[in-house]
Amino acid sequence: MSEEDILRRLNKNETDIAELFARTNKTAVELATISQTMKSILETLRELKDSIAHQRKKPAEYWDKLICALISAVVAAMVGTLIP
Repeated sequence: MSEEDILRRLNKNETDIAELFARTNKTAVELATISQTMKSILETLRELKDSIAHQRKKPAEYWDKLICALISAVVAAMVGTLIP
């Protein structure tokens, strides 16, 4: 192997190593971007789940209010009939 071949291989290896470092850095940046996007998606999903849970509670709250109003009306009617 001649000195020229060794230098050529050394230059090729240096170029390949530089390219690998560039790809690794690009991959790291893309991974950080994906990670941030996933965090954002998970936060939005958490907010949606909370909102859905709150919406599910609303009908129960309405029924509670209705039952309270009916009980109050019955008690008021009973008191009204007892007082002449």
